[in-house]
Formats: sequence, C-alpha cells, structure tokens
Amino acid sequence: MRAHVQCVVGLLLVLGASGTARAQGWAPANLSASAASWDEVHLAWTDRSNNELEFRVERRAPGGSFAGVGVVPANVTAFADVGTLPSSAYEYRVVAVRSNTEGASGVVSVSTPGFLAPTPLTASAVGWDRVQVSWPAVTDAAVATRRYS
Repeated sequence: MRAHVQCVVGLLLVLGASGTARAQGWAPANLSASAASWDEVHLAWTDRSNNELEFRVERRAPGGSFAGVGVVPANVTAFADVGTLPSSAYEYRVVAVRSNTEGASGVVSVSTPGFLAPTPLTASAVGWDRVQVSWPAVTDAAVATRRYS
C-alpha cells in the first residue's frame, strides 16, 4: 500500500491507498502577531506537534517572498522579531520542522506604528560649532546639546 503526501495550507494530508485524506494537524495553529513598538513584533502560536525539531519564523512584505527571521527550539510558542521598520506592514508564518517534513501555520498580518515626532521642535545655533535642539519634555531631559567636531 502506497501513501501520497501533500501539504495544503499548513495541514499535512496523507492520502491512503483508497484516496481518503486524513489531516495530520500538527502544523502550528492560532498564530497571532502584535506590534510591541515600531521596531518589534511579538508572535505567539499553538504547538500541535509532539516531535518537531524546531520552529522557523518567517516574514515577508505583503505580496513578497517569505524569508526566515528566527528559529526557536521545539515546544517554544513565542517569538519577538526585533528589527522591523516604522510604519511598515508585514506578514508572518511559523513552520514546524521535523526530521523529514515541514508544516506551516496560516499567515497573519501586522503593521508597525510610525515615529511620533516631537512638536514643536526648535533648533538654534549657540556657537559656530554647536546647535541646540529643544522640544517639550516627555521625560526630565527637555534640552539636549551635542557637539560635533
């Protein structure tokens, strides 16, 4: 008896000799993504396998090709993607890697927030080699001076 294996939307389908499909639901499920900040996205998923070697986290721009952004060991169900850009849209999937096959989760989308520019921002020359930049305080440091040579 020969079996045919086909991967469809994150489920491994095993077709037996009778042609009946049996879903092997071991691919990661319930993938969620949230932008923690402009440069960090948090991902979480459900591990439905008991024998994966690792999980590969993949990211793409909408409509682009997926590329790996990280790997976590078996049984880990969260990942923080640091290095995203502000005001950007991303799509993620998580791939469970076994010794001889892989199973991908569904795809989730997330957008990172943009920068909030300080307003009003003022700059004034305080010498031939210095500029003072000021903005309303959001912490105790309201004025910063930097000297460039």
